[in-house]
Amino acid sequence: MNRPSKNLTIKMQLIFISLITFAFFSCDRSPVGFDQLDRELAEPVVYEFNPAAKACYGKYIPNGSSQSLILGRNQEYESRVILSFPLKDSALESITEVRLVLYTKRHLNLIFNIHTILESWQESGVTWIRNDSAGYWLTPGANFSENIIGSAQVTEDSTVVILSLNYLAELIHGHGIILIPPNQSDTGFALFYSDETSKKPKIIFKYSAKERSYICAQDASLINPVDLHLTRYDLWLGAGYAYHTYLKFNIDTLPEIATITNAELILHPAQSFLLTDTVEIGVHRLLAPYQELVTPKFYPSISAKARFTRTDTTIKINLKNLVQFWSLNRDSNF
Repeated sequence: MNRPSKNLTIKMQLIFISLITFAFFSCDRSPVGFDQLDRELAEPVVYEFNPAAKACYGKYIPNGSSQSLILGRNQEYESRVILSFPLKDSALESITEVRLVLYTKRHLNLIFNIHTILESWQESGVTWIRNDSAGYWLTPGANFSENIIGSAQVTEDSTVVILSLNYLAELIHGHGIILIPPNQSDTGFALFYSDETSKKPKIIFKYSAKERSYICAQDASLINPVDLHLTRYDLWLGAGYAYHTYLKFNIDTLPEIATITNAELILHPAQSFLLTDTVEIGVHRLLAPYQELVTPKFYPSISAKARFTRTDTTIKINLKNLVQFWSLNRDSNF
């Protein structure tokens, strides 16, 4: 699967899924040649399969490698932003102003507060519940100080926040800062450019006669589903907070001599929440039977993928090669 993307956080429910295959049957005769044009060929046969088994699970994934930082809330998600800067502990008494500069990617009139982070964290492994790949936050959503060191409203192009000089030492000796949306049910989401882009967040120390800029060294979105409760009938796909859907089709009724000329996985979105114009779905082949509450083992390469937009009512993914593989390796269809 492509690396997680924090420039979108989506959900999709799949309410009807079928697999269509087209098969030509071979005959006992040799292939058609110049002198065999009158030979009869079998008609193509269409098979349609509904899932014999299905399940869905969600998981927190690191979002530190994307080009967007997501900030906001709705009734289903909350997303906070954490940033770390290589600040220097020198000439603090000469600083007259401290500014945080964020470059706005998606504008929304969203007011947010800023706190300092009390625990160390790593961009490559941080999530809502983890501070790195091996440890957990003492408090989910990041362990941060109660002191508000700055507040601002997102503005177009760039958002500038004046940080309080009263907490300058806390800022420098802490483990970065966290941006938190207001505790309301639905504020919407704003997007900032991350340190993966040329428009990196920065902090500026202003002195009487000069300024010094510190470019963001680490950042990530911390995404949490606020009020989403999966049932065994819900099939979701998503990134940011990842949803993976498991499907199994019993294709054993396909004749072993069949040649698959076309096979499609057909999905019908019932509901979606997209922060981007298009979303990509990847299909992986499982290497062992699926077990609930156990992370499945799957072939690392994507078997097939497709893109869809918020207006698409049907998504079709070409699975010809995968179905042909299953028809030739029947004990591998998990």
